[in-house]
Amino acid sequence: MAHEGITKALKRFVDASDDDYVSFFEGLKKESDRGSIILVVTAIEDALSEAIKRRFVALSASEEKALYSFNSPLGTFSSRIQIAHALGVINGEGRAQLNLMRAMRNACAHARADISFETPQLRDAGIAATFMDDGAMGQDPATLTALQLREVFTVCAWILSQVIKFGENWDKSSLSNPSPFLKYMLSRVPGLLKPR
Repeated sequence: MAHEGITKALKRFVDASDDDYVSFFEGLKKESDRGSIILVVTAIEDALSEAIKRRFVALSASEEKALYSFNSPLGTFSSRIQIAHALGVINGEGRAQLNLMRAMRNACAHARADISFETPQLRDAGIAATFMDDGAMGQDPATLTALQLREVFTVCAWILSQVIKFGENWDKSSLSNPSPFLKYMLSRVPGLLKPR
């Protein structure tokens, strides 16, 4: 295996701590809308995997690999969403939101066309995924530029990953009556929706 050393070196990036959100967000500024969507939805998938693992008995590395490798019971984001819902990690609304974000990520990863938050279908999905489609965020989504929508989507996805990671509930009512944890998370993104 000529590339084994290179593969192991690259895997270290995957295994690195995910606590450096400053670097993560700085890196997102250099990405296209597609790249940003792929990265932040993958962060949600990682948080969901961790939340599911917390519900399991202690597993050996080989047992965990048997569950999470590609053709295994938890080998896809879709199967992780289903299992997370069955275990009570997420509710039905959370499942719908994650499935929408999964569809966005898949479109961005596999589309041959040049798509962005200026593309009507991706814009509509981004608005729905951030609960802006019914005014829950307190701003008319039609007034957002593609860049603002990207920022809102990115921050909402990051907050969602943290909510899942730390076991909070997430639905539209969370925005009008946030828990202390969610208030803290929301306080970290002041002025996000201010006009530019």
